[in-house]
Amino acid sequence: MVTEGVELKVPNCRSEQADKRRTNTEVARMASVYRFYAKKGTHRDRGERPMLPLYALFFLSGATSLVWETLWSRQLHLVFGTSQFAITTVLCAFMAGLAGGSVWAGRRPVANPWRTYAVLEGLIGAFGLLFPLLLKAIEPLYLGLATGLDPVLFGMVQFLLVGSLLLLPTACMGATLPVLTPLLRRQEAGSAIGRLYAINTVGAVVGVALGGFWMLPDLYVSGTTDVAAAANGLLDRKSTRLNSSHLV
Repeated sequence: MVTEGVELKVPNCRSEQADKRRTNTEVARMASVYRFYAKKGTHRDRGERPMLPLYALFFLSGATSLVWETLWSRQLHLVFGTSQFAITTVLCAFMAGLAGGSVWAGRRPVANPWRTYAVLEGLIGAFGLLFPLLLKAIEPLYLGLATGLDPVLFGMVQFLLVGSLLLLPTACMGATLPVLTPLLRRQEAGSAIGRLYAINTVGAVVGVALGGFWMLPDLYVSGTTDVAAAANGLLDRKSTRLNSSHLV
């Protein structure tokens, strides 16, 4: 029997299947975009945020290093004098140690950068505490040589004595940044190293100002030594904690 005037609607199966395919494609595309930005955010959280404590460490490290340099220069001038040659000798020995430590650490990558950095900062602080005793130990030798050598040979001996005193701590200072550079391989290493050097330089300027204009005049040699050694101890402890947390 045929019913007149009634329009029968037959479901279009092909149209429904096409709509489902478009819906599934759109969902897959949105999921892919979400995973991309989620991965990008995770990389940013793991890459950029851990740099903040590294910046703080290098600022304090630069300040502490220049406080030590100011302090040691003042103490060495009491023994070696304040002539232009004596000041140049101290500065050359200091810079030679920094360069030597940087070259050594740059050519010898370490297995655990944070722990090595902690050891370097601890050695700098320990040496700073022992420096007055070492200076007193070589003072009789220096004074004995001052009366028996010609000026040129005496200048060479002076440089060797100052260099032997400053070699270990300044080499440790120069090695701090190269030791940590393997941590920057997952990022833009060039720009990151440039920022670290800049922050370290700003800290050095602050350290010179604090050491020369406030700490030594107000805290004297013993107080300045204690504060600088405490700063190195703080750097040692903080870097050890960062090593255990695996932030970078």
